[in-house]
Amino acid sequence: KYASEISPTVTYAARFWGNHFNLTSDSEAVEFIDAIYFFCKTKLANWVETLSLLNKSGQIPSIAPLATAKLSAAVTADQKKIQFIKTILDDSSRLVSRFSTPLTYNPLQLYQSAIPWLPQSTEFYATYYKTGIMPRVSIHALHGWGPLVLEGHGENLSDIKISADDGNFAVSGSFDAAMKLWDLGTGECIASFEHDDCVNSVAISKSAVKTAAAGFLVAGTTNGRVFVWSLATGKCTRTIVVTGHDDAADVNSLRLSGDDSMLVVGQTGKFSAWLLSTEKQIILKEDEDFESGSFLVGCDAAFTANNTLVLLKIAGNDLSVVDIAGVKKRVLLTGHATEISRAILSADCQFAVSIDVTSVLNVWAVETGQCVASWESKIEPYVLFNLAISGDNKTVALRSSENGLKIWSVETLQCLRSIRLADDFGAIALSGDGNSTVAVDEATVKVFNSKEADEADYLCDYDYLSSDGTVVAFSPARSKTVQVWSVVEHRQLCSIQHLEWIRRIKISADNSFVVVQDGKSLTLWSSETGISRGSISNVDADDFEISDDGLFVVVVMKESVQVWSIETLILRSQISAVPPELNVSKKMTHHASRFTKALLFHKNQKLITGNGQGLVHVWSAESSNNCLLLKLDDLKELWDLKLFAQSAQNDDKEDPGFTSIGDIRFSGDGKFATAYSVFRYNNVTEHVECTWNLENGKCVEKVSYGDREPESLNKYGGGGESNLMVDGEWVINTGGNKKLCWVPAEKRGEMSKWKSRGNIVLFSGWNSSA
Repeated sequence: KYASEISPTVTYAARFWGNHFNLTSDSEAVEFIDAIYFFCKTKLANWVETLSLLNKSGQIPSIAPLATAKLSAAVTADQKKIQFIKTILDDSSRLVSRFSTPLTYNPLQLYQSAIPWLPQSTEFYATYYKTGIMPRVSIHALHGWGPLVLEGHGENLSDIKISADDGNFAVSGSFDAAMKLWDLGTGECIASFEHDDCVNSVAISKSAVKTAAAGFLVAGTTNGRVFVWSLATGKCTRTIVVTGHDDAADVNSLRLSGDDSMLVVGQTGKFSAWLLSTEKQIILKEDEDFESGSFLVGCDAAFTANNTLVLLKIAGNDLSVVDIAGVKKRVLLTGHATEISRAILSADCQFAVSIDVTSVLNVWAVETGQCVASWESKIEPYVLFNLAISGDNKTVALRSSENGLKIWSVETLQCLRSIRLADDFGAIALSGDGNSTVAVDEATVKVFNSKEADEADYLCDYDYLSSDGTVVAFSPARSKTVQVWSVVEHRQLCSIQHLEWIRRIKISADNSFVVVQDGKSLTLWSSETGISRGSISNVDADDFEISDDGLFVVVVMKESVQVWSIETLILRSQISAVPPELNVSKKMTHHASRFTKALLFHKNQKLITGNGQGLVHVWSAESSNNCLLLKLDDLKELWDLKLFAQSAQNDDKEDPGFTSIGDIRFSGDGKFATAYSVFRYNNVTEHVECTWNLENGKCVEKVSYGDREPESLNKYGGGGESNLMVDGEWVINTGGNKKLCWVPAEKRGEMSKWKSRGNIVLFSGWNSSA
């Protein structure tokens, strides 16, 4: 609707200035540098805004590379200005990619919902962020753009390789039967090659380094075929049929020789070598002692500089390096104390990398058999993982199903990066100089700087915002530290170091202390000084909560709920998992009766617990005697606990049902409580939230989400934690597609136009017709 208000001249210039600059001669390009520098320094945000108003912001990632390509030819111009232009144009491309939604629906949100959230180290942020006018991100601001994300495959990826020398290109294979070539500088997909079967493995020739128009790519498929594709013509020039049958036919790995003349193909149980010019298999002398399974026994194969094929074999705690040309063991690599589970060869066969079941990583010099580096990777033992080593043999990357992606320097043995990915396990590759790491992440490829931290390193495993919103505590991903920040003062209050991984964090109501769980202990820390106030040991807590007045901490364990004094760290009371009056069936599973949630409102001296039977109890905080039982069976259509109990006693019932309390919250005055629970019975799932009056135990309202878990719930144990916000007498639930607003008495008269039941107003969606 804004297009008609922008002149055709401005519209054309905004869309095509990059194309015109790209078409200038090298000498003309130099003359334009000052003008483009001024434009990027003063008007670039207006350019992004204009294209957003025209609904053409998606063109920016293609316009910017056209301009930067011509800048490289302006060798006589001011190189500092050229570097600034290149950097800020790249920032603009990443900006529109990350903030496409707000820019599409409201382009002027560029200044409020995009620029303030940019990584603060970027040129775009430094140039266009206005202090005092735009919002400020004071905590957890991004440190970098994060990985370059390559998107285009329709299904999960199977393999990834980087061009050997300069690392400018990458090739990916996917279960969507496509192989794609990517420009790692711009993230552009240069070419795509389609196959009839899933692409299991890929390789890229060294002649494809200087330009994507030269050289060739290789794809191995699940039907035992290898396809060689010319980048000049985009056509398949060779097809090699590798012997095999059933699963053994899958081409699991591909490696080219240094001169790109030969190819080694790895399949389940064997390797084979091929001369590409003739498509003929190279006959290798058999080694009866060598089991050449590239995956089953963790072996690898590669060519030396003189095109000799070398195979790596795992033999318990040792490695054998076998020269296939002469069928002889070149060297035996000995040094692991436990069984080796994975090993790889470097591209030049000069080094080998191995990891054993206790997570010790060794780097070996193949010629001498010496271990040149060894360190403990600190990954979980007996997990799936992938290994990679850079072309210069100075950087090692390891990806495990439990610990994500880790990158190490072989020279210093320091962990350079620790990155979490959505996909637990997938292919990884390092550039020749080790500066870039690419990782398969489901259907995308992510390109990381191997040595500089970005936003991926600053993701939180756990974070907690204080009840008044003035203090936040968080644990950076995969770390043993907790940082406490003042939101109001924009400063870090303290940094807390633990000996084990952080499991949970909570802040007291007055923000004076933080309780952190690591392993089987809870430690209390001063929020201001970071000094420990003591610990509660040997508590394997599934959850814990701090009381409203900060005097107690309630620890939830499967077998019991414990109430500890904050001041003395003495156990004040304990409730067993199965009170006698609740033992409704001897055949009830033990898990169903375990506690899942507990909360203490000490001003009213009430302790609320929820368990695996879907029951909520209110206890006296002083005596631990059951004073009120809140049943859900008054909602017959959803929660018939009598039916549940009967089915649990019936030997003929295969599915006795399962229900569990996932979250509990008090109202601000402690007179009401809301609980979330999920019920599963005979393949039917029901998610529901109920609010009770704690004075009479009656349910005053319920919200059902049907079989869909509310979007606001974080999976936890048998249920989740609902987004119940408590503010004085207000209780608001924003989960899923239904909104429950509990209106204070003085406001009810104003709400008569809504569909109201007592003091409950239910919104079925935020829209004009609600």
